[in-house]
Amino acid sequence: FFSPLFVLPRTFQPAGVCHRQLGEVTMDLHRQTSLAIRLLQLGIFLLLTIWIFGYLGGLSLSPVVHDPADPSTNDTSALFNWHPLLMMLAFVGCMTEAIMVYSTAPSSLGYHIPETNRPLKKLVHGVLQCAALLLSVLGIVAAIMSHTLKEPTPMPNFYSTHSALGVLTLVMMVGQGVLGMMAYVAPQWSLHARQAFSPMHRFFGGATFVVGMATVMVGVQEKTTFLQLVQHPQVRAGIMQIPALLQVCIAIFMVAVGLRVLVWRLVGAQGDTSGVSSDGFRVLAEHEIALD
Repeated sequence: FFSPLFVLPRTFQPAGVCHRQLGEVTMDLHRQTSLAIRLLQLGIFLLLTIWIFGYLGGLSLSPVVHDPADPSTNDTSALFNWHPLLMMLAFVGCMTEAIMVYSTAPSSLGYHIPETNRPLKKLVHGVLQCAALLLSVLGIVAAIMSHTLKEPTPMPNFYSTHSALGVLTLVMMVGQGVLGMMAYVAPQWSLHARQAFSPMHRFFGGATFVVGMATVMVGVQEKTTFLQLVQHPQVRAGIMQIPALLQVCIAIFMVAVGLRVLVWRLVGAQGDTSGVSSDGFRVLAEHEIALD
């Protein structure tokens, strides 16, 4: 897809031709990152499902007593397994889709909301972010319950790097949500203040996503380390290989989402691809928060 750039040296190409060819290349990259994100989402959830149900004991809403003769000892692993599942749904699912609401062209794989319909974009974005926050809270509750209900000896909570990053991510999500509602959902600020806050909201939103995904990767590695210490599996065993593949997929997934956002900003700089003129797109980009 880079071939259009090499038809003629840039100095010999008319400005309109350069602009059009660069736009075509950008849209090709946009479509490819869209496909990559969808395939990686599918792969991540497939690997996670195999890991949880094939190797980690599935899901349960309460501790499991394996020996009725000894009810004082239980297994909370299946209760804990809700934690990685809900966190993946929150970040790989809902938060990613919330980001893509604002970076989707008509040619993309999936839904498209025109730039002219800003209220609907904000509504979908807000609902998905609230869903991500709710799933994250439920995931933390599942982890705490699995620790505190463990018998005969409960496990401590919030003791690791993963825990600290998780708390930081949750604080960032709540802060972004509260400020976003104050600025855009039920505006309490002036138009000038909202315009000034918009780039900060985008920046810290991206930072929250990156910290959250990093927390997920640290959590997968922490779980793998516990399995090594307790079960002593072979290095090539499936219970060890699947989380390794999972982390690789998550890392590539983060790069794909980052490219998607970057490419969409390039598209925006060249003009709207959903039927709005170049000048109109710039006006929308500059005054997006005023279009309620």
